[in-house]
Formats: sequence, C-alpha cells, structure tokens
Amino acid sequence: MTRLAFIDDGELDPLVFIHAGIADARMWQSQADRFASEWRVVRPDLRGFGGTAHSGGEYRHATDLAGLFHGLELAPSVVVGASMGGGVAIDLALDHPDLVRGLVLVGSTYDGFRFLEPALFDQWRVLTEIYEAGRLDEAAELETEIWSGPSTSPEVKRAVVEMVRLSYDHGEIEEAEAEPPASERLEELVMPTLIVLGEEDRVDIARAADDLVNSIPHARLVGVPGAAHLPSLEQPDAFNTILAGFLEQFD
Repeated sequence: MTRLAFIDDGELDPLVFIHAGIADARMWQSQADRFASEWRVVRPDLRGFGGTAHSGGEYRHATDLAGLFHGLELAPSVVVGASMGGGVAIDLALDHPDLVRGLVLVGSTYDGFRFLEPALFDQWRVLTEIYEAGRLDEAAELETEIWSGPSTSPEVKRAVVEMVRLSYDHGEIEEAEAEPPASERLEELVMPTLIVLGEEDRVDIARAADDLVNSIPHARLVGVPGAAHLPSLEQPDAFNTILAGFLEQFD
C-alpha cells in the first residue's frame, strides 16, 4: 500500500473528494473553498496522480484510500468521486461500508462498465498513438478535448491539461481488478447516493449515470447544464449548490 499525498482542510465531519482520471486533488479547490468552514475537507491524490508517485507491486485505489482513512482516523465520511474517482468511491464503499455514509458520484463509471461509443474508441486510438510516440504535451491536450464540452472554458482546459500532463510523468501501472466487479454489487450501496451528470458529457457517461441511479437503492440523479465531464470545475457554483443540498441530510 502506497502513502497518498493529500490536502486536509477544516474540522468537524469528514468530506472526502476523489479526483477524476484526468485530474488530481487540485480539481476540488472551489469545493474546498466552499465547504472547509463546515466540514473537514480531505483531498487525496491517487497513486500515479498529483503528488503521489507509483510504487511497486499490485494495488487497488480503494485499498490505498482505506489506508488513508485509517491513518487520518477519519470517521465515516461523505465521499465525492468524479469519473474514475467515482468508481474508486464505489469500490471503497463496497469493500469498507463502515467508512462511507454518503456517496456523490460525478460523471462516474464503475468497475465492470462497458464503453460502447464508437467515436470515443476512435479518439482513444489516436490518443494511444500520440502517447506511445512520446508526444506527451499533445496527448494531454487531446485527452482534455475528449472530455470537454462546447461550454468548457479555455481556463478549465488549461488546468486539466496541466493535471493530465503531470500524471503522464508518473507513468502507468495497471490496477488489480476486483472480483466480483462492482457491476454485480451496486445494490449493496445502501447509503444515500447522489448521481451528478454534466448535461454535455459523453453518451456513455450518461448511460452509466442511468445504470447507477437504477441500480443503487437510494440514489437520485441531478443534471448540471453547461457542464461536460467535470461539473465541479466547469460550473463550480451550480455544483456547490447541488452538493450543499445533498449534505444537509447529514447535519
């Protein structure tokens, strides 16, 4: 288990944010600014992202996170995960239900989800060719474009490119698969759950959101206009209002 870099702001009950696979803990700055006066806001960098390097051996992000929870002596937490981080949040809640009392899944997929969008596969093929050719700056820009929408601002794109590019410097190590996958266990997530979907996100991500809201017993779905894959960055005020409403039940 690797030691995760993290930012720990505020006091009281813990609110843990898990970043997307095209980002790191910095993507949650607007949320830390908004909620650190009311919550203990913890923002880890997953292995291979931000300030956390890879280490040798087989790993799972959820196991790394459980180690962080225990190391920080976090009480059962509300966990917010974006994209890949949402899948990690799901795995954490399934493996360690005592650590998670609420879930917010933002543009998330889950272990066992199958992408189907032909245009996305075409873009991924081009991205792989550019990445393997060592043109990493170009690859970071393309990966950012893949997950941007028509309303994504140049400022948000620049921030995402910077975070993606840093993750490339860490390199890639394949995460171990869970058995059985989360796709076979979603009904076990009995805690309050909010599904957040940018209305300009990819077709496959919208399909995953439908799967989640239909499979998790106490889930509801909220859309964010003018946002694609990262609503917390693209429309932070709208996202914070949605999150604040969800958090009211934990007062």
